[in-house]
Amino acid sequence: MRDGELSIIVPSLNSVTIDRTLDSLRGQTRPLAGTEIIVVGLDDAALVKEDRLVRFVSTGKAVCAAAARNIGMEEANGQYFLFIDSDCVAEADWMEKLMARHVLGEKVVAGGVAFGQGSYWALCDNVSRLHEFVASGEPRHLRYAPTLNLSVASEVARDVGGFNEGLHSGEDIDWTIRVANLGHVIYFEPRALVYHSPDRNSFSAVMRYAAESGFNMAHVRLRYPDVLRAPFLLRYRWGILALSPVVSLCVTAMIFVRNPWLVRYLHTLPVVFATKMAWCVGAAQADDG
Repeated sequence: MRDGELSIIVPSLNSVTIDRTLDSLRGQTRPLAGTEIIVVGLDDAALVKEDRLVRFVSTGKAVCAAAARNIGMEEANGQYFLFIDSDCVAEADWMEKLMARHVLGEKVVAGGVAFGQGSYWALCDNVSRLHEFVASGEPRHLRYAPTLNLSVASEVARDVGGFNEGLHSGEDIDWTIRVANLGHVIYFEPRALVYHSPDRNSFSAVMRYAAESGFNMAHVRLRYPDVLRAPFLLRYRWGILALSPVVSLCVTAMIFVRNPWLVRYLHTLPVVFATKMAWCVGAAQADDG
C-alpha cells in the first residue's frame, strides 16, 4: 500500500443526491491520484457513474448504513478511510484539510458540518442533531463523532472492527466511542467542511427519524453512560414519558444557549423541541422494563 492512498466510503440507499456528493468529491483541490471512492448500497436511479475513481458495490437489497460501511471497509485498499454520507456535499478543500491533520500525526479526524440548502424541516433536523459539530466550532478533541464527515487511519478502523449492524441510527456514535475507548484520539477539524442536506422534508419525516434515533441511542447511551452521561430515567419507561416535556425543554434550551450562533435559526426552536419529545418516546420504547 503506497503512502497517501485514500478510500472514500459512501453508503447510499437510492440517494437522490448521490450524484452531487460524487461531483463534490471529483472536484477536490487535493490530487486524486491514489484515491478510490466506494459507493455501497442501491442506486435504482443510476445516479452513480462509475469510472477509474468511483466504484459501485451493490448490496442487492436495502441494508442499514452500518452494514454498508462495513462492506465499504472490507472493499477498501487505502491507508485512510474517509467517510461521507450521500446527503452531503464536500467543500473543495475537504480532503486537503483532513489529510493536513493526518500529516501532523492525527489518526482520527472529524470534520465540521454546515447546514446545506434544504427545506425548513431539514434545517430543524440539522439543528436538533448536529449542533455539536458545526463548522463554527473550535478545533478540539472529541469523545465521539458522526461518520458523515470522518477520516480514520485504516489500522485504527481494523483495530476497532465493524459498525454495529443492529443499530439503524446511532451506529456512528457507538463506533467512534469504541475508537476513543481503545485510546485513539478523535481530533475535530471544523474547516474540513461538508454541507448536510437530509432528505427529511416534512414534519412527520423528522419526527419519525427522531423517534428512531431515540430508540437506538437509548441503547448506546446505556452502553456508555460515562461518555454520554445517560440519565437514570433511560432505565425506566414511565420516567422518560412522564418527564419528557421537561427533559425536552431543558435539552432544547441547552442547544441554543451553548451555541449562541444558532440564534439565526431560532425559528426552528418549536420543531427542535418536538424532536426531543419524539426522541423520548422512541427511547421509552427501547426500555427493557
